[in-house]
Amino acid sequence: MFIRFLILQLITSILKIIPELSRSITSDDVFDMMIVNGGEKLMYKEYFERLLRQLSLDDNCTPEDLRAKENRITVPALKEGRRSYSPGMPFLQMVTLGGNTVMMADERLHGFLRHMIGDMEGHRLFEIGSLMKLNEELNKYGYRMNPTHHMFLPARRT
Repeated sequence: MFIRFLILQLITSILKIIPELSRSITSDDVFDMMIVNGGEKLMYKEYFERLLRQLSLDDNCTPEDLRAKENRITVPALKEGRRSYSPGMPFLQMVTLGGNTVMMADERLHGFLRHMIGDMEGHRLFEIGSLMKLNEELNKYGYRMNPTHHMFLPARRT
């Protein structure tokens, strides 16, 4: 079972500097924070839209699910064009863009996940305490946590 952790560098930087924004920032806000280089906006929005499309394939959701304020749970699917991190149907995969979290999970986990997440901020599901609880639940089904895949979008030209 692989858990992927995706958080945009731009959002991370802002949340570290101004923690009170963590509850109110949305992925749409990111577009308003694009870095200007030599008077030209970077192609951040285009990259972000491509990212949303790819993650939607990877995690059996819609781009709107990834932009939502609340956490989302989907069922596993092997969609054409998705990236594969392990053989067979995923038991649990999680992704966040710094706000909510989308969890593609075997239906046996849905009740546990709904109870666990409540109204927790999505990015908090990747903190060690939450990951330990997830690992305990995964053990009941013969799974365990494996390394995460960290992915980032460039925030500026270098």
